[in-house]
Amino acid sequence: TAWWGVATDGAAAGAGDRAAAAGLPPARTRTGAVAEATGGPQAVLVPLVLAVLAAGSVVLVAVGTGLAAVAATEDRRAETARLAGMGVPRRAVVRVLGLGQAVAGTVAVAAGALVGAAAARVTAPALAPGMGGAPAVPPARVVWPWAVEAPLLLALVVLPLLVVLPVALRAARTASTADLGGEGGG
Repeated sequence: TAWWGVATDGAAAGAGDRAAAAGLPPARTRTGAVAEATGGPQAVLVPLVLAVLAAGSVVLVAVGTGLAAVAATEDRRAETARLAGMGVPRRAVVRVLGLGQAVAGTVAVAAGALVGAAAARVTAPALAPGMGGAPAVPPARVVWPWAVEAPLLLALVVLPLLVVLPVALRAARTASTADLGGEGGG
């Protein structure tokens, strides 16, 4: 069983010696516990793994969005050609395709952030057990680093737009009356 006591710095200095003299297990201070938990290879490895995962997620979003945008514009060639035939400016067609991606991307990123926050709150106590597998003392807290998270979420919304806009511009530029014959990319 672990017990946490409150002591001033002067009293804490001799606590380890008094505990050893009484035959008790070695005393641990909160500062020592924090140093033990955050020191060693975990101090470098965990942030590195998280950075690689974040970069990988951004790359996967960009590639997936690019492939989806190409497929969607191919499926909508007839619609794009029809709009061009009606005299709708190319910029308006690109704007509509970009706006559709912005709305879908924002909803997806917001939903992902909410699911991630909920999962973190549910799993944090299980991922940070105390000594011997008992609940942590003090209990685990989820700390959401918005200074780091907000730019990542913004990148996950903006980066797909940077991928979609050139694809939409190409689709609007290459739309022709030949595309009107085959609905559904045929």
